[in-house]
Amino acid sequence: MNPAQASDLLSVLFRAGLPVLLKGAPGVGKSDLVEQAAARIGAALILSHPVVADPTDAKGLPWPDRGERATFLPFGDLATALAATEPTV
Repeated sequence: MNPAQASDLLSVLFRAGLPVLLKGAPGVGKSDLVEQAAARIGAALILSHPVVADPTDAKGLPWPDRGERATFLPFGDLATALAATEPTV
């Protein structure tokens, strides 16, 4: 699949709300394709790289819940995603 085809396909999948795994070598433009496709459909973009992120970035910060158990306090990209009021990729 060439980059133009990949960008078109991403736009269709994003509109449909389907999950996507875009795989390729570092530095070949995967993030650029995602950015272009999100812009094409008018969606906000949150770009993260879980491989190099701290586990709390995806789950949130452990926080005591009335002393009985821990819950997770979202922050950063997670908080942004949860508070999104417009289509977001």
